[in-house]
Amino acid sequence: MIDPPHWQRLSALLDEALDLSEDQRTAWLNAVCAREPGLADALRSLIEGLRTEPDSTPAAAFQQWLAPALSEPATPPELATLTQAGATLGPWRLDEKIGEGGMGQVWRATRVDGLYQGAAAIKLLRSDRSSPGLSARFARERTALARLNHPAIARLLDAGEAQGQVYLVLELVPGRTLSELVRQHRPPLAERVALLLRIAEAVEAAHAQLIVHRDLKPGNVMITDDGQPKLLDFGIAALLDDPAEPGELTRSTGRGLTVGYAAPEQIIGLPVGVAADVFSLGVILFELVTGALPFSQRRQPRPMMEMAVLEDPPHRLGGVTADPEGPGAAPDAWRADGDLAAVIDKALRKDPAERYTGVRSLIDDLNHWAAHRPVSARRGHWRHRSGLWLRRHALLAGSIAAVGLSLALGLGLSLWQWQRAERAAAVARAREAQSQQLSSYMLGELADRLRPLGRLDILAGLGERSLAVLAEQPGAAEAPLDRLHRAQALLVLGEVDSSRGRGQTATAQAALQAAEEVLRPLDGVAGVPADDWFATLGAVHFWRGQIAFDQGELVPAAAQLERYRALSQRWLAQQPASTTAAQELAYAHASLAAVQLQRGQWAAARQSFEAVLADKRQRLAKAPTDAAATVAVANGLLQLADVLHVQGQERDSLARLDEARALLDALQRRQTGQAAWLADLARVEQARAARLADLGRHDEARRSATEARRWSQQVLAASPSAARWRLEALWGDTQQLLQAPPDASTRAARQALLADWPALAADEPLVQALHARRALLQADSALEQRDSAEAQRLLDQAESQLAPLLARQPLKWQWTDTLAQVQWRRLRADRSVATCSAITPRLQPAVESGQAGLVLQAWLQAQACAQGRPIAEADLQRLQAGGYQAQRFPPPP
Repeated sequence: MIDPPHWQRLSALLDEALDLSEDQRTAWLNAVCAREPGLADALRSLIEGLRTEPDSTPAAAFQQWLAPALSEPATPPELATLTQAGATLGPWRLDEKIGEGGMGQVWRATRVDGLYQGAAAIKLLRSDRSSPGLSARFARERTALARLNHPAIARLLDAGEAQGQVYLVLELVPGRTLSELVRQHRPPLAERVALLLRIAEAVEAAHAQLIVHRDLKPGNVMITDDGQPKLLDFGIAALLDDPAEPGELTRSTGRGLTVGYAAPEQIIGLPVGVAADVFSLGVILFELVTGALPFSQRRQPRPMMEMAVLEDPPHRLGGVTADPEGPGAAPDAWRADGDLAAVIDKALRKDPAERYTGVRSLIDDLNHWAAHRPVSARRGHWRHRSGLWLRRHALLAGSIAAVGLSLALGLGLSLWQWQRAERAAAVARAREAQSQQLSSYMLGELADRLRPLGRLDILAGLGERSLAVLAEQPGAAEAPLDRLHRAQALLVLGEVDSSRGRGQTATAQAALQAAEEVLRPLDGVAGVPADDWFATLGAVHFWRGQIAFDQGELVPAAAQLERYRALSQRWLAQQPASTTAAQELAYAHASLAAVQLQRGQWAAARQSFEAVLADKRQRLAKAPTDAAATVAVANGLLQLADVLHVQGQERDSLARLDEARALLDALQRRQTGQAAWLADLARVEQARAARLADLGRHDEARRSATEARRWSQQVLAASPSAARWRLEALWGDTQQLLQAPPDASTRAARQALLADWPALAADEPLVQALHARRALLQADSALEQRDSAEAQRLLDQAESQLAPLLARQPLKWQWTDTLAQVQWRRLRADRSVATCSAITPRLQPAVESGQAGLVLQAWLQAQACAQGRPIAEADLQRLQAGGYQAQRFPPPP
């Protein structure tokens, strides 16, 4: 049997085969089978099936092969008598069929063996849904299932098999399904959330007994006549699979799932844990709010629904139409905007590690939402928290205001001067309250919701309206807090204009400069929250640096980001316990490192990345088992390893990559099967293969490249449309071949890659660089065939494809490394003085910036070649000081 990742890879390859002619297909098939021998037999068999029906279309052939597997199985004649009223299964008599679905039929049944009188629901499983040993597995699971003694969980009473018919005995629950009840009564949003909370409490109780439901949906929730929710089918999904270890909380997914409610990891066949139930609860909550599913329409074809869950973001709460078969939208669904939307979004994350860590965390956030308290799904800001306080204590605030007004009206004319002073104070308080409300909602909560949606027009309107409201405030003197809010409004305008592109950079810079001028005098002023002042001014510096960076003005960009870093350092020095300040400092270091890399300031970039890594290590030390913190450290090590490679410190670079791999390997062992960090593993292995090749350890490099390819295939199987990762995987493959020694294995792999080269239509820098690398691989083939003229033509082509990239980013090390590969091959093809002299200036800027490795070797070799001498011993020692193994200079063709 082919496992899901292999089947998805096989399906993708079959798609490619169908696009080729018969002649092209044979060469392509040989190349793929040489590269992926594990799929060779299955792929050849599928393609041979196409050849047996030459007049049929691929779609018709596909339908012919798969239709029997996808159709509903007919009931075997010997079981027909067991699926009608009056039939007996063990001690139970079937009375009335009350439902039928994808897993089989459900019957109302009566106990007839005389032990006791009682009714139950009997689920007759379809023959393809059952599996051998169901009764034995029920006996094995009986102890765990018996512990599910919760008022909101319908009990699974028994399981058995009679004359080949597998059946389950469940508690009979009278009432209506969740969707039916909500659709009929149309309760408000708060009551719907309260219902979901009771369901979630039951799910959490099951998780505490190491049982995951894995098929949560409104149809599996009955609401009794007294309003008590009852979860059906708990434990059934576990029985339908045969786990290696009984009682495990995380198991390989089986057939008990419903597309539309199932988590991505269930769809692609990865191990399933509590995060899958969190995802399903998020789907139900989305449906209770909007009346629709979050990713697709209910009656779409299954493949489209699966792809939507795997690839698409959830719909916006206000951007869907209620499904007639769903529960219907809440009459006050608008109340879900903000915090509840953030809760739903977190529950519906594709990556299980990014969802709530457990159902309890989801429950806590829903309780906080009901009580108008901040939720963990949103990084609480003081403005947002202030708004929630006003909502929680609206009655108290209103009462205080009423009492104050009564006292004021009760005073006589003798207290006229006191009243005048009180009125002035009331105006000031009202003005401050209005400013607080404006900042909390318009510049805080609403702006935060609009940023991810790209609604720049509304964001701009918020900033402009905020400035207008602040300008309309009575009184000549502007309070410090009002000035802070004015700066925040200017920041929003600057952010919007900078995001709109080059046409708005002048207005963006003007708004940001004005914000900085407002903020500078507020440093340390009483009444201005220090956190907000630091955060706002830091954001101003970041955006000013970002604008300069986008325009290629690296010096001004570095100056602004250096101010951002210094400000964040000062913030952290004043508040050492502030996690926000520490995070801002890490962001500042990372932003500055990006500019330093572009400027070729490798030593400074290394220091910045080391600071970022130190922050990430501290976070991991506080939560050693946290997956996100582990991956963050691994990525920080990868960034630092890249800089060390550029500096020629290959041994140190490999040591960082080994540490990153060890972290990810340990994470993979703890949480086997999670797809979230497979891409990180592949990136680390790609880099390790390159560093091992730089160190001359080519056998190890090949093994590491093979491992990287294995991880890449799993990433693509989990996300077939991940176009960006396809490019990264192709970059890793070309890197390994460009560095590999010219032996038979390299030639075969090169030929296979070129034969299987995908169409690259995107107009982006990485694609242009890959086109150059393809020409380099073709030039290697020409050099091996001693066709110098063809090799030179291909090298000219590669260099012309790199030229626009180097014009924009002359010191980007991935581009200069590829350029060095071009020049190295030029030296192999032609060692004339003219050629050698022409190569030296092409690599000069990269060498002067401090780049080492092949960049330095090609430059030194060209310089020595132009002067008719070998590379000086001192230069060779400098080249190899960090472990770099100088490439052997072969004789010319």
